[in-house]
Amino acid sequence: MKKKISTLTIMIACIAMVALFCGPAMASVSGPCVDCHTMHNSQGDATMVTGIADGDPGYGSLTRGTCGGCHSATDTDPLQGSFPRVKLASGSSDTNQLAGGYFTAISGESDDHGNTEHSIGSIVEPAGYDTAGYGGGGGDWYKEANGLKCAGNSGCHGNETDTDPAKAIAGGHHANTLKGGNTGYRMLQVGSDAIIGTGASDYEKALNATADGSLAAFSGERNYYSATADATGGSISRFCGKCHGDFHGNEGSSNTGVYDSAWVRHPSDETIPTDWLISSLANYNGLDYKYNPVGTVDAVAPADNNMYATCLSCHRAHGSANADILRFAYADQCADGTSTNGCLGCHDRQR
Repeated sequence: MKKKISTLTIMIACIAMVALFCGPAMASVSGPCVDCHTMHNSQGDATMVTGIADGDPGYGSLTRGTCGGCHSATDTDPLQGSFPRVKLASGSSDTNQLAGGYFTAISGESDDHGNTEHSIGSIVEPAGYDTAGYGGGGGDWYKEANGLKCAGNSGCHGNETDTDPAKAIAGGHHANTLKGGNTGYRMLQVGSDAIIGTGASDYEKALNATADGSLAAFSGERNYYSATADATGGSISRFCGKCHGDFHGNEGSSNTGVYDSAWVRHPSDETIPTDWLISSLANYNGLDYKYNPVGTVDAVAPADNNMYATCLSCHRAHGSANADILRFAYADQCADGTSTNGCLGCHDRQR
C-alpha cells in the first residue's frame, strides 16, 4: 500500500506540472517539494548531488537536476508525465514533437550541430549576432563563451541577469513573476518586457501528430504568437532579435536595436498582404497552423487583417529535422510545385 501511495503522489505531482506553461497566466506547481528539490540527496545512502563539473556546489535552487534532466523523456512521449519534453529517448520526428520542436542532444555540443537545433552548450556565435549587445548595450547579454544554456544571460528563458539557469527562472514554476518583470509566454522576456503569447494546453502535441496537420485529427489546441508593429511590444520576433539582431537589421539601414521593424531580408511583424490566400481565415487551415503559424496582435486567434509573419512562422524554437531549424525542408520548396506549406504556404502565386 505504501508503494502504491508513493507512486500515486508522484504521478499527481507530474500531472500538476502541465500547468506550468499553459499561457501568460500560469498556475503554480503543486505536489511534494522532493519531486524537484533536494536538501542533501543523501537519503538511503544515495550519492550527494554535486553539480555538472567537479567543484560545483550543486544544481541551482537545490533542484535535483538541470533543465534537460526534467525536460528529457525516458520514452517516446513528448508529454511524458504531462509536462513538456524537448528530447525523447528514442528520438523525435515531424509527427512526434511539441510546438517548439526538439533537441537531438540536450548538452555537450560545441558546434551548431548541423544547424538543426539551438544546441545546448554551443559556443558558436549566433548567425547575425549583434556584437554591440542587445539594444547597443555593449555585449552584456548572451555570452557565447559560456555556451548556450536554457535560461539566464547565456540562454533564452527567464531573466537576462543570472548566469545560473535555475536562478534565472526562479519563481517561474511557482508564480507568475520573475526577477525584473512578469513571467511572460514560456518564461520569455526582453529586458523587463514579457513576451506575449497564448499556449496550447497540450503544447500542440495533437496538431503535430497529424501527418498533414488536418483539423479532423486533433482537438483544435494551438499556440498563438504575438506580433506587433510597436518596438516596445512583447512580440516573439523581437525576442529572437536579441541574438540575431544584425542578421535582420532595420530595412535599408544598420541595426538600431529595434527588432520589430521591417527586416532587410524576410520581414517579420509585417502584416500579410490581403490579396494572398493565407491572409483570409477561410483559407487558413490545419496545415498552416502546423507549418505556417502566423502572429497576431495580442496573440489571439488569427483573423482577417490580423495576420503577421514572425520568426516562428518558419522556424521552431528548439530544433527540427530540417536545416536552419525550419518547420519544413527548404530544398523541397519548388516553384510550380504542389506544396501548400512552407514558403509556398504563403506565396501562393508561385505554386
